[in-house]
Amino acid sequence: MSAPHQSGVEPLADYKAVEELIQAFVKGLRAIQIYLPNNPIYEKACSKVTNAFEAVWRATDELILEVTDTEIRWEEEIVYSEPNKSESVAWTLYEDGVRSVTMLPGVEEGEVIRFLEVLSRIRSLPPEGADDLLTLLWEQEFDRIRYATVELGEEDGSAIEGSGGGGGEAAPPAEEVRAEVRRQLAGPAEEEKATEFISMEDVDSSLYELEPDEVAYLKRELAREYDQDLRTNALAILCDIFEFQSNADIRSEVLTILGSFVPHLLAVGDSDSVVYVLRETQAIRKRVKDLTEEQATALDQLPARLSEPVAFGHLLTALDKGSTNVSDQELERLFGGLRPEVFETALEWLPQLATERIKALLEDALIKIAIANSKVLTDALESRSREVAHVAVGFAKTLALPEVVPPLGRLLQSPDKDLRAEVVDVLEVIGTSEAMQELEKAIDDPNRAIRLAAIRTLMGHGHDGVVERIKAKVTDKEFRSTDLTEKKALLEAYGVLAGSPGVEVLALMLLPRGFLRRKEDPQVRACAAMGLGKIGTPEAAAVLRRVAADKDALVRNAVNQALREEE
Repeated sequence: MSAPHQSGVEPLADYKAVEELIQAFVKGLRAIQIYLPNNPIYEKACSKVTNAFEAVWRATDELILEVTDTEIRWEEEIVYSEPNKSESVAWTLYEDGVRSVTMLPGVEEGEVIRFLEVLSRIRSLPPEGADDLLTLLWEQEFDRIRYATVELGEEDGSAIEGSGGGGGEAAPPAEEVRAEVRRQLAGPAEEEKATEFISMEDVDSSLYELEPDEVAYLKRELAREYDQDLRTNALAILCDIFEFQSNADIRSEVLTILGSFVPHLLAVGDSDSVVYVLRETQAIRKRVKDLTEEQATALDQLPARLSEPVAFGHLLTALDKGSTNVSDQELERLFGGLRPEVFETALEWLPQLATERIKALLEDALIKIAIANSKVLTDALESRSREVAHVAVGFAKTLALPEVVPPLGRLLQSPDKDLRAEVVDVLEVIGTSEAMQELEKAIDDPNRAIRLAAIRTLMGHGHDGVVERIKAKVTDKEFRSTDLTEKKALLEAYGVLAGSPGVEVLALMLLPRGFLRRKEDPQVRACAAMGLGKIGTPEAAAVLRRVAADKDALVRNAVNQALREEE
């Protein structure tokens, strides 16, 4: 029973606190299923779960949640409802017989996250898996979480209480069990004689001691037995049955088992066994000559299981934690079986990988996918995820595919200045006329560094299609308020791209004008001189010589430098 409401706390507020806690549970469970523990989203979701208990403990001394197939109730109030069973936390508990969950203060210090991890794990296991929810909960040995269950199929029976430390009646003493077994074996007439059965305590153990070499042998055999990889042994047996049994029904059943094994193995982090399955089945595909078309197709499609987002996440988690002995060659073969549809998911995982070897091999595999199917890269560039877009831009720079130019141009409108700067670099590497046309947009970018990079790139590639836009900028009144570096970049670019027709515009900036011989700002005149130097024609040189002895030192130095460049 919950404690009575404390004074000053409204029942509605109590209900809202519990409801918000359950909502945090659902979001936390989703984060645990999708992200690695070192991911900020994972950490934030777990923090919300633990923080939500603060308001709950102000309302009650213990949180008792009643579970039905679609709802979770607290004190007869519905705090969670989800009719879709595949998404329902209530159904995950109810399906395995859990009818109520009780949490005590202090559960937020670690046990609640372990509880959610168990729920996440049970969701990812195949229906035919050996583990069930109650077994996994029992293994955790919770101190501050209790749960009441019923035997499945016996809803009217009394609930069995459980916790991390076990529950129910204690087992009778061993002596009582042995006595009962003797009585039943002896029968009513022989019950007295049953007590005459030999007891191990009556045997002199010294008569049966083993020799040292026998003890050593037993220890070796026990160690060998316990060190065996039972999963690999079972998989090897299945592969042998498939290869040597030509019966179509038997092979079909083996293929079904192997197909369900892959997601199960990934869920428990056993990537070694996954590699073994894929390696052996592909070897069988080559060795066995009497395969039907359906069997061959099923073997070919086994690697495609890795391209499912959840399975792929489990695989990378296991590999990155170092809980695998997979060689580089096996990893190349493993990643080589990935399908194009996993590309964007893989880009999201790449920055999270801590193992450089895994990251490098995965990048190589993704590059091959993008070369074979450039659409996956163009789609990734337009992803709503900022992280995915950043990684995709890096791949675009490595591959320099012309097909990615249009989505790169659209990224120049992104509010992320770092992303826009990366796009400018990629368009420079691609260097096609289409890339330069898209890059023209960046000369009006709100960020000065991006504008300068775009102007210099356009000038370096000799892209004269932007001349009129640059001319409009240098003749605009606001041009005088730009800093010296940008003035110089714009006027030099104008000189390079405009050529001889640009002499007239630059001369007007450099030479005194009007009846009073009014002059432009010295910075503008100096930059105009540098622009004339880039044109490099006799007409440009003649204009420069007219002001070679200008009184302004900045202008004079710029003119002399421009004349030297012409020579």
